[in-house]
Amino acid sequence: MSLDKSIGLNALLNDDISLKDLISILTSLANSGEFNPSNFRQFLSTLTVNEASKVIERLQSIGVILTRVDVDIPDPDNLIMILVACFKHMIRQKEVAKYGIILPPLAIFLIGRPVSILLSAKKIQSESDTDPQFVIEYIVDDEIQNRIIHLATFLAEYLVQKPDEIFDQDISGLVHNFSAARVRAFLNACQIPDNIYKIFDGGIAPYACLNPAAHSPDYLFISNMSCKTCPVTMPKDLDSITDHIRTLTSVVKRKEFLTHILTQPSQEMRRMGTQQDYYDLVTKDFPNCLISCLVGGPLTGHLETHILFPTLIDKVTEFRAMLMAHTGKANLFGNNFNIMVDPKATIEMLRVFQSLGIQIVCVSSETCKTPVYTVSGPEVRSISSQSGPISFVGAIIDQWTTIKGSVQPCYDATVVETINDLVRSVDVVPIRYEWTQNPKVQMSQIPGLENTGLSITSNGPALTPDSIYAPGVYITGTTFTDKARDLFLDLFRMLA
Repeated sequence: MSLDKSIGLNALLNDDISLKDLISILTSLANSGEFNPSNFRQFLSTLTVNEASKVIERLQSIGVILTRVDVDIPDPDNLIMILVACFKHMIRQKEVAKYGIILPPLAIFLIGRPVSILLSAKKIQSESDTDPQFVIEYIVDDEIQNRIIHLATFLAEYLVQKPDEIFDQDISGLVHNFSAARVRAFLNACQIPDNIYKIFDGGIAPYACLNPAAHSPDYLFISNMSCKTCPVTMPKDLDSITDHIRTLTSVVKRKEFLTHILTQPSQEMRRMGTQQDYYDLVTKDFPNCLISCLVGGPLTGHLETHILFPTLIDKVTEFRAMLMAHTGKANLFGNNFNIMVDPKATIEMLRVFQSLGIQIVCVSSETCKTPVYTVSGPEVRSISSQSGPISFVGAIIDQWTTIKGSVQPCYDATVVETINDLVRSVDVVPIRYEWTQNPKVQMSQIPGLENTGLSITSNGPALTPDSIYAPGVYITGTTFTDKARDLFLDLFRMLA
């Protein structure tokens, strides 16, 4: 039996077919050996973008495709991405419950960052200076003092030469586990049942890519981890705790205080599954599942999965990520942030995913920084007068805006849009890419980070809904349609 549009899987394109009949057809194909990852990827490549999206959505709705979501420490945009993905999953579960089908849980991988106990880092000059200086906290004989340092020296010493003196492994681990508690408390407050998702440990990315001070207080966003309360505190709470930490100039006392804060949530709240648990999920609990990958962070967790369990990669049929940038000028350290957090993982895993012959769609940072993909707290809350998830999303956007001083893009939420929605809202073009010398001089001087710049060249016209869903690497452009904003806001309307 040949797996093509005329046999078997063509039923996925029939809007009139019932879920019960669809399940029966797929069971028959699986038993005959015709429905396997390789054949399915080949089948997708013969469809149009609209058809392929429909097929993937239908298979997700009956539990044939498991969705994996990777995010970093999580910032508000990570929480929003996870929430939208969970809501989509809940809707699917309700639709198939009458058939007795249990969908595989959403697999949420959290990637941590190296964390420093040092908090203050203020620029002396303006952004336009070619070699800016910072006043930073520094450890001298186990005491915390201030020091003036150039950016190039700062990066070299913090990231490469003296990471053990700057980053604290124990605190980094506690922050990483605290992130799991934050995600669990947030989803609970948004009334997402525990059986909808599982949280896994995606490891800690090797490079902070920002000075440690910029993100070390992120874990203080949520001070009250009670599942019965909205886990969003206002910036004044963050400020008061941060101010207290700065008064502690003893390294030992500061670590003791941070440890106390980070271990307040229960072990149950902080728990994360291991890579082995993930392997068991997709090989024992749901052995016939394929995998769809949505990435809102670095590829650290994907690389670890591939190293430990290389056979799992064959199950991947889709990859969408907040990754790449058209130009280094508008991005931190001459690259997309998620790449620079762990360039080794990005370079290796893009190669591996390409070898599968799948369609790789990267949402560029330039796309997400445009007004079309930027929403304010009041704008989100105006979607519905009801409380619940919408109000929580509005609150965390407000908090992030207050801390940053301007409305922040919901970067990662864009990745949850299906490929046909992306195509209808923004150019999605096939590209050739190569790794080049990093355009930021200070990065190119750090061993291991020299050739981590990206050179991107368009390799064909933008996709349309009727384009073939061909294998290759694609990236969103910066040309938008009139429907772009409505399609983006549809992600939030789902929460109302």
